[in-house]
Amino acid sequence: RIKSNLMQTISKIKYPAKITKKYLFILSIPIFFSNLALPMVGLVDTALVGHLENSQFLAATSVATSIITMIFWSFGFLRMGTTGLVSQSLGKGDYIEIVLTAFRNLTFAVFVGIIILLSKYPILNLIKYYFKTSEQTYFLISEYISVRLFSAPAELSIYVIVGLFIGLQK
Repeated sequence: RIKSNLMQTISKIKYPAKITKKYLFILSIPIFFSNLALPMVGLVDTALVGHLENSQFLAATSVATSIITMIFWSFGFLRMGTTGLVSQSLGKGDYIEIVLTAFRNLTFAVFVGIIILLSKYPILNLIKYYFKTSEQTYFLISEYISVRLFSAPAELSIYVIVGLFIGLQK
């Protein structure tokens, strides 16, 4: 029953007979904004903290956002891998495989996100080793990263969901 409902829902998706530049441009607009989401968080944080009186806040935010962005962008394959597998399954008309791919990738993203969350102390130790900051700046970096790492499972899940929609051409 689930299979027939899923197939009916997905079969209602209408695709243009001819894919034009305009159609591709319209598809790329949400992709553009989704790619801006992660760096924008760091940019806004840096802009807000830059107005505070102590430069240690700015230094801590700059280092921490760079590290967090690097960690999350290392998993960009979740988006592109999901896109490829979903589009192949859509082309074959294998709608069950689309759901299974999304489920597998979401499970993997949440699992890796939890591992990143649990890796807080090794990440902070690497930062302390490589950046040689003052104790106050290191404390601020630690506080910032402690908060941002809680978004890891959700952030990686968003990569998979965006990949799913790109693969479905939505």
